[in-house]
Amino acid sequence: PTKSEIIAGGSSAFDGFLTFYTQTEVNTFNANTKAISGSLLFDSNFNGVDEIYDLSKFTNLKYVGGLEVNYTTALTSLSALNNLKAISNDLFIRYNEALTDASALSSITFVGGNISVETETDLNFIFNFSSVPGDLYISAPNINMLSNITSVGRNLDINGLTTMTNLDALSNITTVPENLWIQGTALTNINGLSNISSIGGNLILWETSSLLNLDGLSGLTTLGGALIINNQKPYQYASITTNFLADLDGLSNLTSVGIFNTSYDYRGLESYYANHTIVIQNNDALDNYCGLNSLFSSGTVGSGTISISNNLYNPIVQEISDGTVCLPRTRVTVTTSPPGLDVIVEGQTYVGPKKLSWLNGTSHSLFTPYYNDNDTSRTTYSFQNWSDGGGWYHSVTTPAMPTTYAANFSLYQPVGVDISIQNKRLIGNELFFDIYLKSNSNACYLGDADLVLDYNRALFTNPTLEKVYGNGESFCTFVPSIQNQTNNSNTQNNYYNYTTTEIRDWGNYSPVISVRYPLTYLATESDFNTQVAKIDNSQNVHRLGRFKITGFNGSVGSTNLIWSDLVGVYSTYVKSLLFTGASYYTAFYTAITNTINPPVISADIKVFLEGAYNRTLNELSSS
Repeated sequence: PTKSEIIAGGSSAFDGFLTFYTQTEVNTFNANTKAISGSLLFDSNFNGVDEIYDLSKFTNLKYVGGLEVNYTTALTSLSALNNLKAISNDLFIRYNEALTDASALSSITFVGGNISVETETDLNFIFNFSSVPGDLYISAPNINMLSNITSVGRNLDINGLTTMTNLDALSNITTVPENLWIQGTALTNINGLSNISSIGGNLILWETSSLLNLDGLSGLTTLGGALIINNQKPYQYASITTNFLADLDGLSNLTSVGIFNTSYDYRGLESYYANHTIVIQNNDALDNYCGLNSLFSSGTVGSGTISISNNLYNPIVQEISDGTVCLPRTRVTVTTSPPGLDVIVEGQTYVGPKKLSWLNGTSHSLFTPYYNDNDTSRTTYSFQNWSDGGGWYHSVTTPAMPTTYAANFSLYQPVGVDISIQNKRLIGNELFFDIYLKSNSNACYLGDADLVLDYNRALFTNPTLEKVYGNGESFCTFVPSIQNQTNNSNTQNNYYNYTTTEIRDWGNYSPVISVRYPLTYLATESDFNTQVAKIDNSQNVHRLGRFKITGFNGSVGSTNLIWSDLVGVYSTYVKSLLFTGASYYTAFYTAITNTINPPVISADIKVFLEGAYNRTLNELSSS
């Protein structure tokens, strides 16, 4: 019979495929039909009009070649299919937003092809047959419908388990011929897989963020493809989520792993995982790999590469095969108080808190920038102490018990510095002036500086900026904290001799005085105190030296000099030096407000380690 004959009521069997998009089409169907040789498809018309909501015309149906119920929006129940007994090919129930009752599927005793159930709600049914000849794909809140399944013909893919904490419904399955894929954010154990001894393809665990262990894989002895444990969605490597997986002991009986099986297109992951035998990524509590020792030491890992990254501990292959991963380790947290500041562990910089796993008895260096800037709050903190009593830079031996090492900081109170122009005078075609620095609070130790000036350019033709050498008022008066004639002279020469001057053309020809302290190695604090200029607040006596701008053309106008703020181009800044034990580091001081010819301009100082920051004046002044 033809489709038209079935619709007309002329036969109880139909040889072919039937597709329905509207309730009107369904209502014209012959209710006496008992068998359809091809697939029966119910689908949405995607216009919201005449959507399918009632399947009562199919109450006599007992056999179909295939059944698909996809994307319907008004269908709430499949109860009209409760007489359906057999499906010779595929069964697909996918994304039916109003469907809550699929209990009629419990009457089915045979499915000859693939099964795919994709739903965000519990459909309240159970499969009453034991074998799935093809692929079994379930994306649902739970998998209770699979409790009678004992065998799968190809791939087993379980995902979307947002509420189910276990895989007990899979406990009757013993082998998976191709790939096994498990995803479920609520899973705390996979003990339901404990009877599986062989997987012909790849074993992939992803987004199992609550999984505590792999003990459910203790029965697995053969893995034909790759082992992939990744706690992130494929291709979404920027968003690392919390994972509680701590060990791989459940893999201790695994004796062989093949190479990645690309015979089945598993959602495009082959392009990333191709030629990777084992991939373990993004499990931030995983530090025990002893379960892989026997596998690696036996040499039965396939020819692909091993990728282990972004876990709490990331061993190299040699550490797994020689048993290093089986030695006791301790979980350590290195943090800061307040949190969010930088810590440096073994030369690697992290933002605290940082969780680590250390081999017991090993030594590790801890360090932190003395002045630490929180990029979120834009607040500066100064180091006070380490919680274990160690020095600013110190080493610790891995303890036997989990331990937290905290670098404690206090809010840093900036030092104030006044930079002033004095003794300004015009002689001939040259404008002379002196530059003084004074601390208006705590003393500081002067490092590099760039002093950018602004002036009345109309008064000068082809200007140049030069240092003026000599005695008396033009002489540099910088002195170190430990003073004598030799040390004073050395300090003065270091600063003034290494100062450079130039007119820089940024479209407005700004004079720039660049102070560059010579980067000599200061081995002791005594060396530091005898060679670095100390700028205090006792009196305005710290003169950098005398300078002049040449090229005065005799025009009438103001000869005032001010500090220039060329935002986005160049800014006035001053640095300090900080003794740190065996050397010194330069540190940024902060910005100057551009006002009209201030006699003294105050610069609030923030200190950072050299090279750690390179911020503009505008950024600093807004922090």
